[in-house]
Formats: sequence, C-alpha cells, structure tokens
Amino acid sequence: KEVIVLNLGDFTEHINLRNTNQAYDAEMTLSQQISKATRLTVDILSALSKHVHVIYGQVAGNHDRLQTNKKDAISGDTTAYVILDTLIMLQEELGQLPNVTILDNRDDVYSLELQVAGKWIKAVHGDKESKNDRVKIHKHIKDHPIDILYMGHYHFTDVTQEDYARFVVSVGSPQGANNYSKSLNLPSTYGSQMITILEEGRESPLFYPLILKDGGIK
Repeated sequence: KEVIVLNLGDFTEHINLRNTNQAYDAEMTLSQQISKATRLTVDILSALSKHVHVIYGQVAGNHDRLQTNKKDAISGDTTAYVILDTLIMLQEELGQLPNVTILDNRDDVYSLELQVAGKWIKAVHGDKESKNDRVKIHKHIKDHPIDILYMGHYHFTDVTQEDYARFVVSVGSPQGANNYSKSLNLPSTYGSQMITILEEGRESPLFYPLILKDGGIK
C-alpha cells in the first residue's frame, strides 16, 4: 500500500575525517558528493513515486559531519541537513516530488520516529550505540514504545530480537566492507540493503536483506 524509504546516514565521506586513509580512498570532493547524493535521492524517490505513495526520512551519520574532529562537531552541521533541506525546497518552491511525503526532522537530524502499520519505528545512524550493550532498544523508549530500531554505521546486516516482539536491525551499507573496516577487523561483507514488510495486525515483520554484488542484487 505504501513505501517508506529510510536513509540511515553517511551520505558523504568528508576527506578530512582522517588525514591518511580516508583522504586516500575518496573518489571526489565533498561538494561533488553532496550534489551526487542529492541527485541520487531525487532519482530514487521520483522513480518509486510514479507507482506508489512514498514516505521519505533520513538521519545524519558520523561521516556526514563538516568538522574534522568529531569532538569539535557542531550539532546539525552536517551534509545530511543540506540534502534534506534541498528536498523540502524542491517540494515547497518548485512543486517537485508530488507523490512523496518528506519527514522534516531538521530540528534533530540525528534521529527519526514514525508509525508504520501500527508499530513505532525509530531510525538512528548507530554510531552512538554501544557495542557492549546487548539490549539497545530500551534507552530509546520515552513516552511511547519503540517496536523496531533501525541503524546503519556498521556495514553489515544483523537482526536482534529484544523485549517480546521488538527488533534492533543493523542495515548494511551499499559499499560493504572497505580498507578501514578491514583495519578494525570488522566483517568482510558485500554491500547490502534491507527491505522490511509490515502488515497491520501482524506481529511478525518480514526482514529481507538484499546482497549487492557485481552491480546487481544477488
């Protein structure tokens, strides 16, 4: 009935994040990355919305920040904000993407919540989540429950059940493993994405990871 697209961050890779390996692997300047990420997002939303109503939401990742040192990062100063504001401008000023609802979280671009098929969904990038916490979802529950917590950051797929029928979902990256993740001894994964199918009144979500290899879905 409806397609929800959630982008979990790291639209861009600032070459100044780490002076040696990050700059070495960068294929283009940050301004080019922002432009291409915006165009790609518009292309995806435009293509999908020709067939079905689309809800789009996004959160900022740690690699989207505009400061070199993460300890000096200014809250909200991120390429993700630029992309989100551009999408909203295209709708409000130019009437583009008419069959798309863009979730406006510019006041807190690092998290996003919405209800889908009777379930509360929360999206974060995942860089603030402790690797040592077996249970992650409880700290996100405030004035209402969270049924599914989505996060990116780690570049591999993982689905963990917590508290009855609640799930924490780590979604892979289209990039997959790289030299930096290899240096940290993280899993050597292909690129991947995740489809989730939710139905009203059904407790069991269907998690469908898509493995990306050789330019296609395997």
